[in-house]
Amino acid sequence: MAWHSSGVSNSELIENLWRNKLIKDERVKEAFLKVDRAHYSPTSPYSDSPQPIGHSATISAPHMHASAIEHLLPSILPSPTRPAPRVLDIGSGSGYLTHVIAELVGSEGGTVVGLEHIPALRDLGARNMAKSQEGRDFLESGRVRFRPRLHRRPPALFGKRAYSYGRS
Repeated sequence: MAWHSSGVSNSELIENLWRNKLIKDERVKEAFLKVDRAHYSPTSPYSDSPQPIGHSATISAPHMHASAIEHLLPSILPSPTRPAPRVLDIGSGSGYLTHVIAELVGSEGGTVVGLEHIPALRDLGARNMAKSQEGRDFLESGRVRFRPRLHRRPPALFGKRAYSYGRS
């Protein structure tokens, strides 16, 4: 189904992911619609396939981002016991998933930290996010931050992941 999800615009891409049941939750759909993938992928942003972003790295295929968010949703949404979720996005790369997560954690003090071991990609994430007013607002408020990861963990043990951290 994933290869049938490509589009010619961000909204068409997200609608196709929704129609193919790769995005299942309306809140996830709305978050993805708020973040234009063209700000994060220099080539073929609406193709449902990984795209190079430089430094031997790629932005994952949209269906992979959708799957990650759908699985993480219970941990990243505000709740009565966690009104201000804090999320750590390890391997933040282009900053796309970091921005989508920020749309979901809410506006009442939730924060997202993108960790990236390649300094140029860490800077790229912040620059990409600053391409939209919403992204600039997240950065200026401190609700989204990009930080260096000082050393790389073995790739066999750790991959691109997002974690909820803080009080349980």
